[in-house]
Amino acid sequence: MLVPAVEHEAHSGLRAPGLSRHILARAAVAEWTQGATPVTAVAALNDLTSLAVLASCRIQHIAIPDDLALIGVDDLPMSSLAVPALTTIGMDLTAAADNLASRVLFDGRRSAPECAESTRRGRPSPGT
Repeated sequence: MLVPAVEHEAHSGLRAPGLSRHILARAAVAEWTQGATPVTAVAALNDLTSLAVLASCRIQHIAIPDDLALIGVDDLPMSSLAVPALTTIGMDLTAAADNLASRVLFDGRRSAPECAESTRRGRPSPGT
């Protein structure tokens, strides 16, 4: 299956020889939507991968979110420009780093701090 190839490329910054993110995403979308059991939702590794999947869906006439639900992670500013709107999860990295440091330094004399929270940003679709 091509999902690991798309996610590995996006995560590591490495690309298969001669293949770009959008070519890998196009092949993955075709496999996901034309298989015996079509995929109905994709939670991408990050917003860049989501944008590549979104572009591939547009080329293949797959309607987001009607035919395929899509969500990204990291709430990149450019994600707000996507059409249709991209739902994404943003992480407060400062709070997460503070939380991690507190847990590392936690000495048992006080209760451990709460985990940092993430936020889901659903953007309005154009024309709504």
